[in-house]
Amino acid sequence: MIYDGSNKYEFLPSKGLSVGQVVVKGQSLLWDQPSDLYNPQKLDLRSNAIHINCNPAEGFMYIATFCAGIELLGLSNWGMPVRKAETGRLEILHGEAASIPVDIVSLNLNPASISLEASFDFRSFRGCILLPWYKRGEKLFRVTRKVVINRLSGFIDISDSFQNVSGIVLTPDWGYHVTFRPEPGARYLVPSRNAQCRGGGEPPESYTVWQPSANDFQRIENGIIFKDLHYDNIGTEKYCTSLLVYPDGRAICVKTPPAPYFQTWFCSGGAESKEFTWKNGQPVLKRNWDGIGIEFGSSSLDHDQNIDPAVPPEMSLNPGEIRTVSFGFGIINQSEAISLEKSIILHKPGIA
Repeated sequence: MIYDGSNKYEFLPSKGLSVGQVVVKGQSLLWDQPSDLYNPQKLDLRSNAIHINCNPAEGFMYIATFCAGIELLGLSNWGMPVRKAETGRLEILHGEAASIPVDIVSLNLNPASISLEASFDFRSFRGCILLPWYKRGEKLFRVTRKVVINRLSGFIDISDSFQNVSGIVLTPDWGYHVTFRPEPGARYLVPSRNAQCRGGGEPPESYTVWQPSANDFQRIENGIIFKDLHYDNIGTEKYCTSLLVYPDGRAICVKTPPAPYFQTWFCSGGAESKEFTWKNGQPVLKRNWDGIGIEFGSSSLDHDQNIDPAVPPEMSLNPGEIRTVSFGFGIINQSEAISLEKSIILHKPGIA
């Protein structure tokens, strides 16, 4: 935890330097995570320990480890579990990157900013069983995360680089969860001309608004996929600026790079439900999955090729080459939020 006056920033070195929580002027920005930290050495991400609606669900262990507000997902698979036809290997839900501890965290403080940097190796995870799972097999990518916190504005910039350290051509299948603290009536707005429900169909009229589940035992999850997003040029890069607005006018803006897949993610309820259980029937979720935010990544979350054709596909990396993904978020004042919302309305979503 980093304390900076009344602000607090929690980072999780055991989870790839994921962002656990951000507190600005006493207000938590990220969600109250439903799971607790796991010892990464004791994880078996490919187990079928989790059951979904009473059925064993191989590769879904991530559900029990979802304990951060911002996580890097991937890099062999960032979406739903899938068995690769060419290898027969099961690629697990959201991949392994969010469960790998970093080596060393470097911290730099100056009057204008707080900077952190840390790295870890993403491997094939096959090999000597005497080693922790995240140290098994040959190295594929060297992942380096850099975080810069603007001490004046509180804006947080995150930059992840993936260097191909193998001897073959590789394509990083990256993705992100960014999950904020919800509030009844909070709205998440995206400058996009095309929107559809995840799985197909027209979005409901209330698709931008978060509401709690009527029954805590029933988990409700809604995903809206956006395409044809509006991007602004910031320096030499392009970023989409989306907006989370609370009923009292408080607002958070989020800047994300072009990504083939972008969806809003609203979830509520689920505490002590029997949807996700352990083998003994005990609920996995002890707290509600109450969150509002986005998922974006390099490929379709459901492996159905439902991606934005306007965004170029992820490029393969030759040995030694590096791919960098950068994004950021922060609180903006009410006048800035009103202006941004007016801009977003100019890109009113239709139906994909």
